[in-house]
Amino acid sequence: MTQYIKRTARLFLGLLIMALGLVLTVRADIGLAPWPALAIGCSHLTGASFGSMMIATSLLIVIIALLLKEKLGFATIFNAVLIGAFIAIIEKIDLIPFMPNFLLGLTVLLLGLLLMSLGTYCYISAGLGCGPRDALMVALGK
Repeated sequence: MTQYIKRTARLFLGLLIMALGLVLTVRADIGLAPWPALAIGCSHLTGASFGSMMIATSLLIVIIALLLKEKLGFATIFNAVLIGAFIAIIEKIDLIPFMPNFLLGLTVLLLGLLLMSLGTYCYISAGLGCGPRDALMVALGK
């Protein structure tokens, strides 16, 4: 039981770190990866927050993966919901401004990518399931 609690804590910590990394890559203000670009585009169209749109798009991807009969883990659902929720909290605190120039943006982008890598390592090493996009890619690959 203790091992399961440690794995779950590692999962949650990884998702929080991943969310912080995602916010940093957006606030770097020098470009976007495809999934955050989709969520930000949807947020501009709907007026909903970036975090809310991350949750909505992730849950849509989970539904598609389920329709493709992909087996999902405990972490897949938490990934879909918590990263967006953590993003919403981080953005609500508003401590990370958009970067005013390219050099600062590049520095923040690299820090964000480093944090996203660390967060991914934490949640994958917990062994409780993959992320929604990973599940979709596996399902499409089959």
